[in-house]
Amino acid sequence: YKYAGRVYWILKYMGAENVKIIDGGLEGWKKGRKPVTKNPTKVKPATFTPKVNKSVLATLADVKAGKAVLLDVRPLAEFNGSEGKTDKLGHIKGAVNFHFEDLKAAGGNLKTKAEMEAALKKAGITADKEIILYCTSSVRAGVVYMALTTILGYKNVKVYDGAVYEWLSKGNSVVK
Repeated sequence: YKYAGRVYWILKYMGAENVKIIDGGLEGWKKGRKPVTKNPTKVKPATFTPKVNKSVLATLADVKAGKAVLLDVRPLAEFNGSEGKTDKLGHIKGAVNFHFEDLKAAGGNLKTKAEMEAALKKAGITADKEIILYCTSSVRAGVVYMALTTILGYKNVKVYDGAVYEWLSKGNSVVK
């Protein structure tokens, strides 16, 4: 789920237009009674020529400028620095927290569009704002990017690909 979102965002950054994610992954596919086979699909070779789309990438300078809503998509415990596995705990000053898992319904598939909108609105995230997403390494930010842009139609969303790793490596601090 989170890695599919990461690949989704990378492909969008590289200029791919028709990018999709299977809702619920392979298990969701099977639950939907979609066909599954053990036979490999024969694919016609193709060439992909990247056309980098810099409009979906936020830089360190963009984050420091403070003009966008900075959305940390990690669990609250990582965001507030109370628990986690690394020394990368805490958040960039001014960031708002919205856990990426809050996009998922109980069965593992994504919530409905209305449910996502309500959850995001509760966190102060609306389509009229410029939004920069990040986490520790921007793996988890990709799925939120997909939901905001593809499902909800938000127009001004970027991923800070450097994330907390770059932020701290450049001598900046986080708030705990």
